[in-house]
Amino acid sequence: MAAVPMLAGVGLMMMVCCSSSSAMMMMGGEEDPEGAAGAAEAAEAAGAAEETIPNVLSDPVGTPIMCTANDVGNGANAAVYRYMGEDKLRWYPDPPIASSWDPDWKQFKKIDCAGLTAGELLPYNVTVGEPVQCTANDVGNGANAAVYRVEENGVLRWYPNPSIASSWDPDWSTTFKKINCIGLTAGDQLAAKP
Repeated sequence: MAAVPMLAGVGLMMMVCCSSSSAMMMMGGEEDPEGAAGAAEAAEAAGAAEETIPNVLSDPVGTPIMCTANDVGNGANAAVYRYMGEDKLRWYPDPPIASSWDPDWKQFKKIDCAGLTAGELLPYNVTVGEPVQCTANDVGNGANAAVYRVEENGVLRWYPNPSIASSWDPDWSTTFKKINCIGLTAGDQLAAKP
């Protein structure tokens, strides 16, 4: 075996030998029992695996998103969604609903939504106990007329008269919000609070 002296500052050592794996180890590499073909197959398999991984965003939940391509259902370069984590987006059906969730929703991120999926549309972000009146998508007792009390899970319960409403909320007549009730549901009408 003949060795070539190291070049100053390079730290390279060469040798002539009949075993390629020994030469690899002497040059600082690792022995590759599968050879270059095995490495190429592994790289190809890794590339194929990357193509099947769904688009999971690293953005925080609540980030407003607009799809520039592969829209999830409500309009590429038009609809704005709320990122819900993992691969889920939920559509803001109108600007007031979007503002109820995020006052800065107009600062949306534009992305290719490949691999993302649509969840249910977002209803107005209501608070339990809050009085509301439906300006659109009324749940049953009169758009721009009936006032409801918000219950758990977006259920609206109708106040059938002012005295019943006042038994639950003395300020209901001055504090109710006018909202689009899309995505909210009707519950039983309320009786006077016990």
